[in-house]
Amino acid sequence: MSDFINELMRDEGFRPTVYLDHLGNPTIGFGTRVDEIVVNKTTAKLWLEAEVAEKESRLEKIPAYNLLSEARKDVIRSMAYQMGVRGTKNFKDMWAAIGIFNWRGAADAMRDSRWWRDPQTQSRAGRMAMRMDRGVW
Repeated sequence: MSDFINELMRDEGFRPTVYLDHLGNPTIGFGTRVDEIVVNKTTAKLWLEAEVAEKESRLEKIPAYNLLSEARKDVIRSMAYQMGVRGTKNFKDMWAAIGIFNWRGAADAMRDSRWWRDPQTQSRAGRMAMRMDRGVW
């Protein structure tokens, strides 16, 4: 099986982001068609953990992120998982408040966002803002 897998990986090539294959099908990784993925909870959890780790490595490049307690880092990790690192970096007022250890100001900046006003994410945003303010998960 190992030789088969190695050859299949070589034949398919690897792409870390979604692309269209030669037939126009959305594909990722080693030629996996996105529209044909069926995943069990074990695999989904492994994906989630891998994605969190990848985002963590990008978040660590933000100086203010490294000032946070683990509970507050978890808030930022949750935001980055939901809206991407780029989306989380757009919370300029939140990051400015974090930089001066103004936790209430950071939470208020989180509440002053489309994320907070969106009915689909307001509950989550509320929990995250409260945790940022209090520093307790």
